[in-house]
Amino acid sequence: MKKNTKNVPSLSSDNLEDGVHITYHENGQKKEEETWKDGQENGLLTQWYKNGQMKEQGVYKKGVSW
Repeated sequence: MKKNTKNVPSLSSDNLEDGVHITYHENGQKKEEETWKDGQENGLLTQWYKNGQMKEQGVYKKGVSW
């Protein structure tokens, strides 16, 4: 798991990560938010700078960036 994680994905019946995974900067601002499905990144990935400004967004499908 990533450091400073406050919201951890659940595990599927196959013990694979599912759900939204959010990590935070030490100052409490969101650092990264990503969606997992069947143990792989799947869906929107958003990253922020320490000041809260959005850094970038991307999309993953079955662990591959699009």
